[in-house]
Amino acid sequence: FAASRYNGFDEPTQVPMLLLSGLGDRLVDPSCSTEIHKRFAWPISRHPWAGHDLPWDDAAWVIERISDWERKKHPGAT
Repeated sequence: FAASRYNGFDEPTQVPMLLLSGLGDRLVDPSCSTEIHKRFAWPISRHPWAGHDLPWDDAAWVIERISDWERKKHPGAT
């Protein structure tokens, strides 16, 4: 109920964001993540088959996406 009434925010946060979306999500339409991506120009990665609980469906994919994102934010870091 609360999620259906949430309006989000008008300005992007100052905290870096990475959107992860499962194209097999049947709880929240993946197009919602696409719209957030378009609105705030945050990077997005879309899993081809995972559902709403990405870490449960494919934890390795989630870890890889976050690691790649961190490397891009901090090139040369170990």
